[in-house]
Amino acid sequence: MTKTSPDPSARRADLKKRTSSRLMFVQALYQSEHSEDSLHVLGKDFCEDPLKSFLVDEGIVADPAYFKKLLSVFEHDIHLFDERIKGFLTLPWHFERLEPILLSILRAGSAELFSMRDVPEQLIINEYVTLAHGFFHQKEPALVHTILDKMAHLFRHPHETRNETP
Repeated sequence: MTKTSPDPSARRADLKKRTSSRLMFVQALYQSEHSEDSLHVLGKDFCEDPLKSFLVDEGIVADPAYFKKLLSVFEHDIHLFDERIKGFLTLPWHFERLEPILLSILRAGSAELFSMRDVPEQLIINEYVTLAHGFFHQKEPALVHTILDKMAHLFRHPHETRNETP
């Protein structure tokens, strides 16, 4: 008996939904910093009323279950992610002076690397670096890559040695 491989077009559609979920997650994190609404309320609004997300304007459909899982993990462990980001930053970068969208991208990528062990780490890192390129054209995408690579090592390969501090 042979195992059938999934339909390539269905696989691409699933990947696009996950990409959309990541963008929606970053949007929710960013908005929660600039709104009186909690992240939980924003996440619920995005899922119940997709018109609240700018993704609808682009005709993009997200995976609500994936989005909700990312939100849940982030809400539970926000301090863990922020402390790790702070620990991995080097001069001239300072946590308190990071652009809000850059911080949202770093937080989102960290939460996904921490929680979605079935998703390849390089795919996650590449997705958030690509997102960073959509907002920045200088050193920020490289920072996203560096920090998320360190997060992946910390969360997924904790027993391997590296000359870096968390």
